[in-house]
Amino acid sequence: MAEPAVPGQMTVDEFSDWATAQPKGRYELLAGKGYALSPERVGHNETKHPTRLTLREALRARGLSCLAYGDARTVPIDASTSYEPDVLVRCGEPLDPETVKVTDPVVVVEAVSPSSNGLDSGTKLVDGCKLPGLVHCLVLDPTRRGSTSRWQPASGMPVRPEFRFSPSSSARPVRP
Repeated sequence: MAEPAVPGQMTVDEFSDWATAQPKGRYELLAGKGYALSPERVGHNETKHPTRLTLREALRARGLSCLAYGDARTVPIDASTSYEPDVLVRCGEPLDPETVKVTDPVVVVEAVSPSSNGLDSGTKLVDGCKLPGLVHCLVLDPTRRGSTSRWQPASGMPVRPEFRFSPSSSARPVRP
């Protein structure tokens, strides 16, 4: 992440109102401070988009009432931290089209960016796994073609997704 984009401390709700009102850019809130997200590289996009599409296909094939969403969905972690994962899966009734915050994801996926590698593969992974009802945290590294995964089976998700990188460096779930 870049330097703080917003001075002062904010709650997730204050930050969400502020970020939604910005004419451009995407932001995350870490410990009450807003940060602008860096522009995405091609490798980042070539990792997150196929991951979302593959998850969407797998959810449909299994007949689950879940949707895979791309970025631009804010996931509150606590009162002063919220992230925008690259992909998330949420089950249940479809969200209102105007929804920005998703409070009940069951899967979050983060594709590592060179500018935020430590945050993506460390802090976000640990923070994300604190969410109640979260089943799977997945961090994909398009440069090394590796992944870090945390599976929480007690949450009741019927299938454990397994991921590997294909030669094109895109993440592809392995179907059981």
